[in-house]
Amino acid sequence: MPRKLGQHFFRHSPSLKKITSALEIKNGDFIFEIGPGHGELSDFLISTGAETSFFLLEKDKKLVSFLKNKYADSKNIEIIEGDALKTLPLLVEKHQLKINGGDYKIAGNIPYYLTGRLFRIISGLHPLPKLVVLTIQKEVAERICSKRGNFNLLSASILFFWDPQVILRLKRGDFNPPPEVDSAVILLKKSNTPPIISESTYFSFIRAAFKQPRKTLTNNLFSGLKIPKATTEKALADLNLSALSRPEDLDFPLLQKLIKLFS
Repeated sequence: MPRKLGQHFFRHSPSLKKITSALEIKNGDFIFEIGPGHGELSDFLISTGAETSFFLLEKDKKLVSFLKNKYADSKNIEIIEGDALKTLPLLVEKHQLKINGGDYKIAGNIPYYLTGRLFRIISGLHPLPKLVVLTIQKEVAERICSKRGNFNLLSASILFFWDPQVILRLKRGDFNPPPEVDSAVILLKKSNTPPIISESTYFSFIRAAFKQPRKTLTNNLFSGLKIPKATTEKALADLNLSALSRPEDLDFPLLQKLIKLFS
């Protein structure tokens, strides 16, 4: 396996079963799996017996050939060769009328260096997936699920669309070859509570607020959005927050309330 693609094949059966359960696969689902490898997870997903359409997105040519041979007799499995960052949006658009307004799910054991870019791609899909279950670097998974006091731009970006949860922490020996970092499985469920502000307003604000995380919100918002410092200090006081508060001192509900005060 070419190490340049950054793949570490997941082989721990109990964890693969839990991932399968987390996806809540049912008849009529569309499942997009990123980086299926040799089908380690795919086998568990298919074994549910649900009448489901599976799309396995694999970049490595040798693995594509292997998967096509392995699943040659399976009519509900399509092997897609190419970079998931490019093929995933195209596939979702192609099958948009069939996936019933977002009733599709994404799973995968992804190369960790692609995590940030992949989340941006997934966040831009229309419609959004109902569920996302990904194996990623443990540190990144925990950052996404950070609470007040450790809040960050990645967490703020994800929370606009989904409710995140770390459902598994994995050992390095669960993979072949073992990665050099610890891993975790994160579950993203599409939020049932609509945001109270528009997407464009929200992301414009958080890009400015988190641009320099160690600086105060007052300074960041003045620098990025030209909001007068006195205005920000008053808004923070209205939320019982210190004028010296940093972005990490927020959480998602507070962040939305703060943005609303400037609307």
